[in-house]
Amino acid sequence: MNRLMKVHKIIGYSCVTVLLMHPFFLVIPRLFESGIGPVDAFVTIITTYTSRGVVLGLIAWCLMLIFGITSLARKILPMKYKSWRVFHGILAIAFISVATWHTIVLGRHTDLAMSIFIILRAVGGQDYLLPSRHVMRAPGRCLSPRNASNHPGRLLLQKESSHSIQAPQSSSLISSKKRGALRVQRVSALMKKRSILSGQRV
Repeated sequence: MNRLMKVHKIIGYSCVTVLLMHPFFLVIPRLFESGIGPVDAFVTIITTYTSRGVVLGLIAWCLMLIFGITSLARKILPMKYKSWRVFHGILAIAFISVATWHTIVLGRHTDLAMSIFIILRAVGGQDYLLPSRHVMRAPGRCLSPRNASNHPGRLLLQKESSHSIQAPQSSSLISSKKRGALRVQRVSALMKKRSILSGQRV
């Protein structure tokens, strides 16, 4: 496994863990405050379906849960790495979209400027994911990180055909070969003439 994939996994699993604990972090302060307890506050939060922000948060939380499980269980899932990678990217885009909407609707400190900033960051992250579609459409077979670990920084594609395709030779290379053949012919013709002349003189 190359270094970039290791960093990706560390950051990804850390962010997924923190975001999955987000609903529980909201009710921890209730342990130090009077009134409703943390358990009752948590039940109230997850059962308030009249709030659009809460519903969006629940959807984003479920998407993140599926995102984490499918990442951990990638090797045992009944799909090829190429299909899993497309599914992984779609889940990431869906989660970013819903989580951004949830943050804007329910955020305490979300004003117009902060909303624009959050949307720009989310769009920038999704735009970074979109070029992977062109890699998926490229001819060939997408290698898994295990098979591509020996080639860091290279495009993780392998041609389906086992036959190597030779690139067409350049015109300069062809012309140089022709000139070399002509020189050989001229030298051989000159040698023949010299041998004929020497025979006539004798």
